[in-house]
Amino acid sequence: MRPYKPYMIQYHIAIRERQPGILSTDKEFTVLSNPIHGWCADPFLFVFEDRTFLFSEYYDYRLQRGVIAYTEIKTGFMPQWEIAIKEGWHLSYPNIWRDADGIHMCAE
Repeated sequence: MRPYKPYMIQYHIAIRERQPGILSTDKEFTVLSNPIHGWCADPFLFVFEDRTFLFSEYYDYRLQRGVIAYTEIKTGFMPQWEIAIKEGWHLSYPNIWRDADGIHMCAE
């Protein structure tokens, strides 16, 4: 494994409150801080029991691959990223849905 370089390319996720229209500019975006050892991209929001969770690819420099991580979105929060799925290969683009059988995720 090659050593990671903390100055490598980084992506960021930005969020804002729901708007009345897709082109509305009433609210500003807030850029979320990345985990200390990587960056997050490919966000996917999921609401469960009146709580909103943000799932994303978390590229971990130490692993040199992506895992799926999540954080709960609350008013005035700082993201506390938790790993949801970690495999021996790169994971990205988490897609989450709910049906009669439960909650499911399909990552790329």
